This record gives sequence, structure tokens and C-alpha cells, in this order.
Amino acid sequence: MLGSVMGRLKKYSPRLSDSQIRRARAAEVAAYRLFVGGNMPRLAALLRCEKLYGIQHYGPHYVRHFAPLRKKKLNILEIGIGGYENPRFGGSSLRTWRAYFKNANVYAIDLADGSMHEQRGIKTFRGDQGDVGFLNDVADRIGPLDIVIDDGSHLCRHIILGFKTLFPRLAADGLYVVEDTQTSYWGGFGGDTQNLNNPNTTMGYFKGLADGINYAEYELGAYSPTDFDRTITGIHFYRSILFVQKGDNTAPSNIFGKRW
Repeated sequence: MLGSVMGRLKKYSPRLSDSQIRRARAAEVAAYRLFVGGNMPRLAALLRCEKLYGIQHYGPHYVRHFAPLRKKKLNILEIGIGGYENPRFGGSSLRTWRAYFKNANVYAIDLADGSMHEQRGIKTFRGDQGDVGFLNDVADRIGPLDIVIDDGSHLCRHIILGFKTLFPRLAADGLYVVEDTQTSYWGGFGGDTQNLNNPNTTMGYFKGLADGINYAEYELGAYSPTDFDRTITGIHFYRSILFVQKGDNTAPSNIFGKRW
């Protein structure tokens, strides 16, 4: 019967070297991919990825959007690794993605050194998600991005900057995920509860992009669609998480035809 290695790693970690922990994690991921790889909730539980089955309960939303992509060859970038109280822990979502997606390479960025989480198919970069140059350098080194998951600082300004920088780097049918969007309402994270349409907050910004999906229907004599207008085909809002689908949104209106 499969049981999580992580519990034993936590118990015996003072006795284990970093390389031993990395090898144990790699073996765990390989075993779980083989036996339960298509079952994201089970993987999340075994790998202690609490955001998929715990109080946040993002699991059903990830299954809905990720299941059709499971067998595709993908480059996945996650912003934020976790485990700050002890760098030997954290990284559970990276291992979950690596086990779930059969043909994916998983990458992650964080302010802290994430090399403890590296294994075949998982690579980390150390840097500031608020640094456009760093984000572009990482994207250059990875190549085409298929999925980006922002689970980083949760500061509104970082979320918006990351999206503006990395969404254009997504593949034509890529998917961009922002977790913990509740910080959009918290002043300490740059949020705002008084003006729910504040464009400097996470939710205000993405709600503003939602209208652009329908730009072809605007009753305007002239309009210049933005790159986001032309390439966002859907924004899915759920409690504390959102998914942005990239695609071709240049089809003309069925009423007005092509006007711009």
C-alpha cells in the first residue's frame, strides 16, 4: 500500500543529507506517477499538496482545467515554492504537477533557494518575481510556456506585473493561474475593499480584462483592441483563484462583422 514518504522525511530529516532527500522525493514522484498519476486528488493527498485538498480546496478547479492537458508535452512555471520555515520542505505542488503531467517539465521561481526541490523534470530559479528582467530571463531560458501558476508573494502589484510580463510569453493555447486572489481585498497586499473595481488590485485588474473578451461587440465607431483583447478567450473566476485562457480572440462579431 502506498504511503507518503514525506512524513518519514520530516521525522528523519536531521539524519538525512540533502541528496538523500532529493533522491527519496524523486522516487516518490516516480512511484505515484505510475500508480495514481491520473488521480490529482489522491496525488495531492499523498504528496501533502494541501492547496489542492485542504481549506483552500482548489483541487476541483485544477482538475477541471488541467485534466485535458495531462498527456501533453508542457512547460509549467510556478511562482513560489514554499517551505520557508525549513527549505527541506515545501515544493509539494511542484512534485504534484510532475507526477500528474506525464510529459511536463516543471519550473519554479522564488526569492529563496529552491534547489532542494530539483529532480529530473523539476528545475528552480532564484529571484524576485517583481523584477521584469528576471521574469523575462527565466522565460527565455525555459522556452515556450504552457502553464503559469502564480502562488508567490500575493501582492497585487506583483501579480499584475507578472501577468503583464508572462502572459505574452505563453503558448498560443496557454493557461495562466492566479491563486489566493482574496488578497485583492486586503490593504497590506495592495488590496481595496472600498473600491472593488480598483484596477490596481488583482480582482479589479482582471475584471477589467473580462470586458475585452467581447471587444468585437462594442458600439464604438473606432476601437483599437489590445493584445490582451485579441489573445484572452476566457477568464474563469472562482473563490480565491482564477484561470485565464489564452487563444485566438480575433473572430469578427456575428452582428457587426469585422470592424477593426
